[in-house]
Amino acid sequence: MTDRSNRRWYRESFPGAHAVLVVVHVTSSAQAVRNSRIAQDAGADGVFLINHGVDPSGAVLGSVWTDVTAALPGWSVGVNNLGLPALETVRTWPSGLPAVWEDHTVRAADGPRFGSARARAVARAGLAEPPLLFGGVAFKYGGDETLRGDALAELAAASTAFVDVVTTSGPGTGHPVDANKITTMSAAVGDHPLAIASGITVDNVADYLPHADCFLVASGISRTFDELDPQAVKALVGRSEERRVGKECRSRW
Repeated sequence: MTDRSNRRWYRESFPGAHAVLVVVHVTSSAQAVRNSRIAQDAGADGVFLINHGVDPSGAVLGSVWTDVTAALPGWSVGVNNLGLPALETVRTWPSGLPAVWEDHTVRAADGPRFGSARARAVARAGLAEPPLLFGGVAFKYGGDETLRGDALAELAAASTAFVDVVTTSGPGTGHPVDANKITTMSAAVGDHPLAIASGITVDNVADYLPHADCFLVASGISRTFDELDPQAVKALVGRSEERRVGKECRSRW
């Protein structure tokens, strides 16, 4: 069995140098399946379903996830369940969840040992087959999004002990990550997978290819809040593939 606590599982799941995971803001099963098909047809590596505007308990999201995975078997369909912490989501989810995303997993406010994240990591290790954890670090609206310099580097480096994919963002939804922030985090995490979850567009994704492994994208490729633009998704996936081979690829796997 694959050691799913090991970051190499990320590379087994997403073998390309850069992965594009399209974020679908769920309103219904039919809407989620339709938009997930758009993402798959465009060549994206998977989707994250997120429950903006639906039942915060996660009950509706669970049903939608079941429908999307049935419609697109064998594809990566993860979730960000805004109403529950990642561990609670995993404990209550149907089997087979490949990835879970949480906005605020490792926080500076927890102190030098990052106690909350450590507790989550210990609990997660007890799961028979935990999903790949995309854990928010210096993430928007969490209090750490403006960290810079040594404080940011320390937080990013420490987070690699607790999450499979260090996931960060700009200061808000739709806002790109500051160049200094992402280069600092990239250097701090080394070869640990690093994802960006805000502000990625067709026009700027090339700027981040040398520094990040994965892009979680919604607003930059959408016609409306909950409907994707098929041409924009295809264009972004194509742009992210431009440096899959070559010295500028960040990946060292």
